[in-house]
Amino acid sequence: MTPPDTVDPAGFEHTHPRTRIVAGTGTHRRLPELLAELSARSVFVVCSRTVAAGPQLAAVREVLGGAIVGVFDGIRPQAGMTSLADAAQRLADARAGAVLSLGGGATIDTAKYLILLLSRQDPVEDYQVPKGRGRGARPARALAETSHPHIAIPTTAGSSSEIMPWAGIRDEAHAEKVLFCDRLLEPDLAVLDPLLVVPTGPELTATSGVTAIARAVETAYSRQRQPVADAYAVAALRLLAAGVPRSIVAPDDLEARGQAQVGAMLSGIAAHNAMVSVVHAVGHAVGGRYALQHGIAHRILLPPVAARLLPAAGDTLPRLAASLDLPAAQVLDPAVVAGQVAGRLAELFDAMPVPARLREVGVARSHLPELARAATTEPMLAYSPREVPTAEIEQLLESCW
Repeated sequence: MTPPDTVDPAGFEHTHPRTRIVAGTGTHRRLPELLAELSARSVFVVCSRTVAAGPQLAAVREVLGGAIVGVFDGIRPQAGMTSLADAAQRLADARAGAVLSLGGGATIDTAKYLILLLSRQDPVEDYQVPKGRGRGARPARALAETSHPHIAIPTTAGSSSEIMPWAGIRDEAHAEKVLFCDRLLEPDLAVLDPLLVVPTGPELTATSGVTAIARAVETAYSRQRQPVADAYAVAALRLLAAGVPRSIVAPDDLEARGQAQVGAMLSGIAAHNAMVSVVHAVGHAVGGRYALQHGIAHRILLPPVAARLLPAAGDTLPRLAASLDLPAAQVLDPAVVAGQVAGRLAELFDAMPVPARLREVGVARSHLPELARAATTEPMLAYSPREVPTAEIEQLLESCW
């Protein structure tokens, strides 16, 4: 990871996750020992119905046995709030020593929200990131307030929620995505085992991977970009560009699965520090309205947004190009390099089983102005390297429709 050649004289801050990361093939078999190190004897599992009925939960049951004292498998698309109060009560009644989330970003975020419901001393809304104001200014909570240690085991390589203090929960009543951010939400332990990602099908592998790729690229042109985050983003994009396509066509390739997992995790560290912007803001607006998986919106939006905003990546731009095997170091015009990177991203995505146009996923053309306005209230838009007015967002959506 080569650091940038220049550093903002104004300085920067960098926060590394407190999460302990245990990565490698077969690491889920260490769960009894890892659980003991958290001083917990039992776990309450949060997962989707698909994972609950599949080999992933079976593998965890095989090593934990009777230590599993409850399972909530009612994860809704985009981590919906419906029924989560009842799930939190089930978690409390189980008297589990820890929570184990097993699944993708929606699952891990749901587990975080359940822990938040049980741990909070303040109204849950106090943990919510205000609309249109960037990251929350609320001070970190004391970690002792956490009701349950959280073990996150991702079964996709995309969300990086396993090391992030963020949780996104869909408020179905208002058709919008609500963001929460607090150190309280950082999992205590992340287990990255390629074996538990192998059962994930090509479509979900693709959409998850696209989410991580979008995160890595967006941090590089963020208004808040900084050298440590840039280094993580460049390394993440290199691993993701190599691992995600291979994971789709050869799902049993454990090396590729591991590359994608680590790349996604690195993109999360980059994004927490530098933040993401336009692609994610518009994606949240579309996802909130249509319950659309993040990766689908990101696949559609990232190439055109990258072509517009990547020149702001400065001296990191050639390294991003190199991560995609583009010989861009000799090109001096940032707009040209940005176009090359955007083109390579489009090529990468074209080979994946992910819809390429908004109309393919049921987005009504008449809704585009409303979606553009909704995007302008998203907190992440504050980190765009330049102002992106509503009219430009609507134009972007029109070009992607």
